[in-house]
Amino acid sequence: MSSPFQTLPLTYLISLPPSALSNIPLNLTLNLNKSLLTYDKRLKGILCSYSDMSFKDNKPFGKIINENPWLNFKVQFNGLIFSPHPGIILKGEINKISSGHIGILIYNVFNASVMSENLKEWSYNEDGECWEKGGESMEVGGEVEFKVEGEREEEGVVSFFGSVE
Repeated sequence: MSSPFQTLPLTYLISLPPSALSNIPLNLTLNLNKSLLTYDKRLKGILCSYSDMSFKDNKPFGKIINENPWLNFKVQFNGLIFSPHPGIILKGEINKISSGHIGILIYNVFNASVMSENLKEWSYNEDGECWEKGGESMEVGGEVEFKVEGEREEEGVVSFFGSVE
């Protein structure tokens, strides 16, 4: 099974206001922390963590661009990216059940959903508030494997959608 995680060498341009120049390393770190666990279109995924941050080309100098008073620093680091591609099978915990969909929490962090039309041979049991197929059932708190078909992103928050066989 392939992994939805990958570690990549990354370079970011981070702008700091003059008030942040008293402690540049700390303020670069604080700025980069704002990118954690939000969807990044450049990465086509979510930055989960980073390590080994340093100045690009060992140049700890900021640049002023045009007439903007902010200093721009190029930093490099290794980033752990969560980017499941369509077709990958992921496991998650069911956290919501309805007749229209199931909600899934992946790695206790990322949201996913499977709409009822993508539950193939499953049928909804209103009495038990679960989805059933043969002798199997999917209930809140249970684990499920699902195939990722895509993602939705809005204002940095991403959710995944897919199907269950």
